[in-house]
Amino acid sequence: MGKYYIILFISLFIGGTICAQDPHFSQFFASPLTLNPANTGNFNGSFRATSNIRNQWPSINHAYTTYTVSADAPILEKKLPQYDRLGIGLVAMSDRSGNGLLTENDLAVSMAYKKNLDGQGYSSITGGLQASYINYRFNPSVAYFEDQLTVDGFVLPSSELLLGRNLSKSFADFHAGLIYTLSTTDFNLFYIGTSYFHSFSPAMQFNDQQNNLSPRVNIHGGGYWPLSYNATLHASFQFQQKQNQSEMLLGGVYSYSMQPDSKNFVE
Repeated sequence: MGKYYIILFISLFIGGTICAQDPHFSQFFASPLTLNPANTGNFNGSFRATSNIRNQWPSINHAYTTYTVSADAPILEKKLPQYDRLGIGLVAMSDRSGNGLLTENDLAVSMAYKKNLDGQGYSSITGGLQASYINYRFNPSVAYFEDQLTVDGFVLPSSELLLGRNLSKSFADFHAGLIYTLSTTDFNLFYIGTSYFHSFSPAMQFNDQQNNLSPRVNIHGGGYWPLSYNATLHASFQFQQKQNQSEMLLGGVYSYSMQPDSKNFVE
């Protein structure tokens, strides 16, 4: 019984100041198109597909469950100047909060252009844009309301006006990003980027009260270093801020090739 009163007390205490978070991943470098639209088509290869799953705090009623799938590729390579690149991509995301109490489904199209700055491909700047179609859905059937609470828990039927309503909101959203990359040899890469989400603060509300999504600013960077014929190290960071909330993440990946190529490494 005690836990119901604790949950209710906390909800009432912070209800006036709580803000929703955008879905994001701790391994942010593994989700390039949700990190920065300028990552679109910006890789070595002809096609890239990624998928991510986040299940945060599953013991607390599946607090946050997020799925993403994306694909991107460079296009018109033979028609562009050497080392320039034009990329297009598609990313789909589904985010469920509170065991389906609030669901967000996104479908986004990305485009980015990489411009070579030095004529050798060692220095470049990339700009990207992303247009999203977003749907939010609130499911009151899995919610608990104040008039349901008794000494035995949330057991009474509710007369809440939200029940029985189809609470869904759809809108378009736009994001943008820039990335600067620099290589000192053919075998390393350093980058710094920034991205700006919810550029026009679209309205998102289920009633007559105005509620706009606040812009989110993201700064990220890192580098790739070959350690040997087999091994490569990728270190990276991400800082993001939305209103007065901020987050700093550090990450690293160590990769080991089972079929090394000595041509790809110089001591």
